[in-house]
Amino acid sequence: MTVKLPLSGIRVVDLTIALAGPAATQRLAEWGAEVIKVEPPQGEFSRNAAVGNARIDGETTVFLSLNRSKRSVCIDLKDEASRPAFNELLRTADVLVHNFRPGVVNRLGLDSETVRAINARLITATVTGYGPTGPDAARPGQDLLLQAYAGTLFTVGADSDPPTPGPVFVADVITSHILAQGILLALIDRDRHGVVQDVEVSMLGAMLDAQAQELVTFLNCGMEPKRGLERRANAYLNPPYGVFRTSDGWIAIAMAEPKSLAAATGSNALAEIESWEAAAERKDFITRSTAEAMLTDSTAAWIERLDAVGVWCGPVHRYTDLVDHPQVVEGGYFMDIPLPGGGQFRAPGGSLHLSQHQNLQITAPPRLGEHNHQYLGAQRPKNETKGVRDG
Repeated sequence: MTVKLPLSGIRVVDLTIALAGPAATQRLAEWGAEVIKVEPPQGEFSRNAAVGNARIDGETTVFLSLNRSKRSVCIDLKDEASRPAFNELLRTADVLVHNFRPGVVNRLGLDSETVRAINARLITATVTGYGPTGPDAARPGQDLLLQAYAGTLFTVGADSDPPTPGPVFVADVITSHILAQGILLALIDRDRHGVVQDVEVSMLGAMLDAQAQELVTFLNCGMEPKRGLERRANAYLNPPYGVFRTSDGWIAIAMAEPKSLAAATGSNALAEIESWEAAAERKDFITRSTAEAMLTDSTAAWIERLDAVGVWCGPVHRYTDLVDHPQVVEGGYFMDIPLPGGGQFRAPGGSLHLSQHQNLQITAPPRLGEHNHQYLGAQRPKNETKGVRDG
């Protein structure tokens, strides 16, 4: 028996650009939704914003990483002559997703009232930087700016360090997960209860939600994150909590009791720290002592020693360490994805598994306007990109 994918039969019109929106709609596409990516004639932002000018099969790695299993049509939403073709897509869609700034939504006629006059069952979903209203609603919603705005840059490092951003686009990634979840909830609500609604996820809200433990501590107990003289990965948590150099590399250590750490390192001074509260008072000393001890042996030796006394620790990998790592290979965390021109590229893709859906049929990220003929047909916009390959 062939089991249909959970989102089979769901059509999503995707106007999103950059990372948060496309990552969310890619998840929907992988699980069976028909995601139609509507792009301007010059292509979506990510088709032209290459990381280090890295490209595969002519497409940027940025675009390929966020748009597999989607379809692409070219429509210039600023051109009134193109509007009938776009409206026809909306009539058959279940979800419209975009991440335009608040003012742009109304100018393009993408507000809920306008699009639901075309399709009363249409769910709208949008990503904003700071929320749809408020004095900063129109400010650029870029990942680093949101990390800074949400207060995260002062929870990492030492007091002498500048505000320190996260190493990946955490605001975008967290937002993308919440957006996909919100769309799924709205679809369930519509189909079970007949409720048609708007989904709005702000990057600011996502970043604040990600700091729930820290903010509850501050808001209710007045405890600000205080960075010490020594560099730590989180200003609230007792050390050692961070990354330490070993004789041949690095090791990550998370929240060890001083006595356990003393048992592994042989430190009498650490053994004298009796309680969690006492450790909180001596954060810099514990961090410094741990750093000095780790330099005396290899990463593998320290992991074995720390594991033996129950100290949470682990290796610090580079990308090159991950390619053939047994755990990564066994879990199927990287997948080979087809390219439109033949061949394939490798990407992360093994984060979610459902027992009834072991082999998802992932398709290539689309060429720009590849599916114009399929979706636009006779209503193909006059400004359609010349030379676009039809699917």
